[in-house]
Amino acid sequence: AADAERRAVRERQRALAESWVASLDAAAISEVRSSADCVAAGQFLASFGDHLGLPPFCLPELEVGLACLPRVSAYLLHACAALLRLARLPLSHSVDGSRAASVEEVLAGALCYWDGQMALARRLDESDEAIPEQLEPYLEGGELQAIVSSLGDVREAARTLRRREGQSGLAGLPPATRGALLHGLCHAALLEQRSIVSEAARQEGASAAAQGGGRARFLGRDAAGAHYFHFSPLEERVYRLVPDPRGEASVLERAAVTEGEHIEVEVEEGGAVEWRRALVSRVLSGGRGRFVAIVYHADGKTLDEEFVEVFSERQCGKEWRLPPKGRGKAAAQKGGAGGGAKAKAAPPPPKPPPPAGRRSARGEAAA
Repeated sequence: AADAERRAVRERQRALAESWVASLDAAAISEVRSSADCVAAGQFLASFGDHLGLPPFCLPELEVGLACLPRVSAYLLHACAALLRLARLPLSHSVDGSRAASVEEVLAGALCYWDGQMALARRLDESDEAIPEQLEPYLEGGELQAIVSSLGDVREAARTLRRREGQSGLAGLPPATRGALLHGLCHAALLEQRSIVSEAARQEGASAAAQGGGRARFLGRDAAGAHYFHFSPLEERVYRLVPDPRGEASVLERAAVTEGEHIEVEVEEGGAVEWRRALVSRVLSGGRGRFVAIVYHADGKTLDEEFVEVFSERQCGKEWRLPPKGRGKAAAQKGGAGGGAKAKAAPPPPKPPPPAGRRSARGEAAA
């Protein structure tokens, strides 16, 4: 009976919110509902909001906050604060979800931090230096880089958030930009605490979404190229979303190899230089075709798990090469440019210094 009463109360609240939404800025509401970032953020909060300690999720309330009233939406402010705390970014200010100015100040700090991480990842990538695993989401095509880059001038957005006169703070950003910022926070929180999905599923009374039953279901596409998805946690709505041109597929397609492919790398051991078989274990984000390879022992049959190197596409023909056609098992592997499969496995452990008399393959140091 108590559960039925709670459901009835929530249904009345939802109906009231829907009527409220209808009386607000229709263009802004439409912008939110057609933004993939806003929809993705809503999906995340609907699935895991309870785990974050947020009030019961109400989709119209979130839409109104993103579209029209970002500085007075208690749900939006508390959601931002909870995600900032979960992301554990190294920021100088703590966040108070009850004060818009506090949330905006910390959000501005998060934007500046992300911008700095992207600049660092870009510099390391361009100089072919080793890239720590924690920087990979900030590489071109990485999980956070694509979202944050959609904000345009990140530093200007941070200044807008900190501004206190005129159209400023969250109200000074377009609705879709507010949605992208919220989506970035969801990603950052998930990267810091990937266990949130399994933890939420184990909680007593976890929602079907948290248990994996609330994922978006792809329904198809129309002649204009728009995609249609059914989102169960978002009030069973069907959304029409235009594919994002900043997607990472075009970046990963530039990778020279694919995960699981065999290549050959140049190795010097005991004063002799030879080409030795290696397995591509991961394709890294970024636009330079970087990948991690594990080199085989001299017998060519067993992997040397301690002999791990990072190579880039431009080193092809020098430090590594595709195996000649017709060479046993290597010939069965894909040769030439592949489709650039997204990395799925965790990075291999760092390789210790090579033993005396043996030179590692002339790639980059493994991250």
